[in-house]
Amino acid sequence: MLYSLFIALLTIPTTAFATSWAYIFVVWDGHTYEVTNNKVSAVGEQIGMVTSYSDMWPQSGNFSNHYPKGTKYFEIEGIEPSDAIAVEVGDGHYKKAENRGRYEKSPVTDQERNDLPLVEAQDSGRNEESSTFAQIKWSYFGVVFLILFVFVLFKMKK
Repeated sequence: MLYSLFIALLTIPTTAFATSWAYIFVVWDGHTYEVTNNKVSAVGEQIGMVTSYSDMWPQSGNFSNHYPKGTKYFEIEGIEPSDAIAVEVGDGHYKKAENRGRYEKSPVTDQERNDLPLVEAQDSGRNEESSTFAQIKWSYFGVVFLILFVFVLFKMKK
């Protein structure tokens, strides 16, 4: 009986709520910039900042998986921002962040978005909250399944 209960417990769906990132990054102007260990000493104008942070879920906007909201982005003197930017990692200390391509949550850049005609977007109804709800719903399904399984086992033993 105990063995059957153990096997039943293994059938409960579990959800891991952690994201494994390949590298530390920031998103700026619809592109992902990998933050390297290369220090930057000559920075230009501030061009943006982290507007949302999460180490669990991808976000929209100027998102980072490591740096807190408010972390500033700067131009690097002599380098086009489309190639690399500087991320302020401390008071007057900057690291180079290299462009790795378009960020999947940002289908168009801010400039491209401004050039588009104004059209009201349609909500697909699918978002992170509904995804989380689905995960919780399936976990409850597993518990109900376990209870039914144990009930059937007891009925068969009698």
